[in-house]
Amino acid sequence: MPEDTIPIPILTPEQQKKLVDDAIERLDRLAESELEMAKLFLERGKTEIAQRRLRELIQRYGKSDAAKDAQSMLTRLL
Repeated sequence: MPEDTIPIPILTPEQQKKLVDDAIERLDRLAESELEMAKLFLERGKTEIAQRRLRELIQRYGKSDAAKDAQSMLTRLL
């Protein structure tokens, strides 16, 4: 192996699953945070900004529960 090559660790299937589960959980938390931010914009009367944030949330986190909630909110706003 060349000196400048960093070895890649071998993960067990359980470790791989945990990494994936942790990543999904982090993405879900991010999506929820984005949804809360959009709600704050709505509460402050910043409808256009809220709509844009909701659309971005749906695009980025389309399979999350937050994205489904964002779609419902966006539908009600339009």
